[in-house]
Amino acid sequence: MDTVEHMFTKCKQLTLAPASSSIVEVLADLMYEIGKDALSKRRYEVAIRWLGRTYDTLGEKDLEMLDPEVGELRLSTMQGIGKYIALQR
Repeated sequence: MDTVEHMFTKCKQLTLAPASSSIVEVLADLMYEIGKDALSKRRYEVAIRWLGRTYDTLGEKDLEMLDPEVGELRLSTMQGIGKYIALQR
């Protein structure tokens, strides 16, 4: 996970560029998969960190500038966060 954290920091810098919509989409999809996998393995702290990062990354860009499928990814991310919250009760 240390390597993944390091790469996340590096990739996050790329998403700040104005023409980085495709990078944002790929990065968000990857972060979602990490969070979803951690959630399925009951690694809740890791799951919420990565799902939260996914949500934040998608929220930083105008969704109209991204691929229409990104809306589905955002919805799936919110569902994952909701599942985490439900499991914590």
